Amino acid sequence: MAPLDSARAKLNRAQAHLETLEEETTRFFADNAYPIVHDLDADRLYHRYRVKLGKPFPKTWPLIIGDCAHNARSALDHIAWELAGSDPGDRQTQFPIFVEADTFASQGVRTIAKVPPRPRALIKWLQPCRRPNPPYDPLWGLHVLDAEDKHKTVSLALSVIEELEFGPRRMPAYSGFRHELTLTLGPFDPSEDEAVIAEGRMFFYPLIPGAPDPGSADPDGIPDPNVEVDLDPTFGIAIRIETAGMTLFPATVILRNYIACATEVVQMFERYL
Repeated sequence: MAPLDSARAKLNRAQAHLETLEEETTRFFADNAYPIVHDLDADRLYHRYRVKLGKPFPKTWPLIIGDCAHNARSALDHIAWELAGSDPGDRQTQFPIFVEADTFASQGVRTIAKVPPRPRALIKWLQPCRRPNPPYDPLWGLHVLDAEDKHKTVSLALSVIEELEFGPRRMPAYSGFRHELTLTLGPFDPSEDEAVIAEGRMFFYPLIPGAPDPGSADPDGIPDPNVEVDLDPTFGIAIRIETAGMTLFPATVILRNYIACATEVVQMFERYL
């Protein structure tokens, strides 16, 4: 086996899990899992957009996320093990990841005692405790997510809006468009019946030849109610990672970042093997 082949195999497996998750979430939300209900008041000025929830996420998603994180994290341990000599009986060597310098000194240093000096120095330099904001370092996030998955189910029962398209679908000639919508981009709990994602007033001013633009000259001008507006959100999933508090992260985005970070770390150690 060539150097770092086992670490790269772990990264490839993590990438495969991520691709599976992306495919499944795309199908789930493309199937109109959370339909949007658009309500208007009698004057057709005040809009409310409600998302109908209640459809649970597949129970396999937390498992896929855990497997993805574990393979990416294991790739780093494989690096340390190879650097330490690839001894099948070695049960001490690991790739330490610590957010506190004191804890790294008391616990982490001994896990790389068998690693040669130069790569050992690089491992020390890569520690989150050496970064400006340790709790937000991707290595620490990967480590925490992997550790959480070992002891409990990944908390995933949350939905976020990843993209939002908003605009008129049909409207007459107009000279201005102003809206006072309050948007809530998530997270939303799918176990609830529904959630309001946007509400507020929208004004469409008719074009009157020779009249000033009411959008700037007369903000209280007469609005034209004969319009139809679409609010088209793209839903995604989020995970809770207990770093810097119960912080929510878009699942596919953060997993992609973790894999990229682990891949970069593997590449850093190629010169030593």
